[in-house]
Amino acid sequence: MTILAGAMWLGGLLEDGPERSNELGPAPIGSDPWLQFELRAAFAREPSLRRAPLVVEVAEAVVTIRGATSENADLVERAARTVRGGKALHVVREE
Repeated sequence: MTILAGAMWLGGLLEDGPERSNELGPAPIGSDPWLQFELRAAFAREPSLRRAPLVVEVAEAVVTIRGATSENADLVERAARTVRGGKALHVVREE
């Protein structure tokens, strides 16, 4: 699931009204959506990554982060490793 797909899914959820959103509850700890949320939160805590165009994909706890530059790739990886629960981490650098 990419950030864009997650945003589109969330947008559809909100259109269903508040009754529907209350039925779903939070994502279970350790699930792919939970990992994606926690990774985005970790990047938001880093001032130099807040506006970075990072794409976070999580599939079966394997994390792929696209959009890192050669200047911020190490920081992206350090921030991502603060989130526990992933099986593997791949940071794809933009050249």
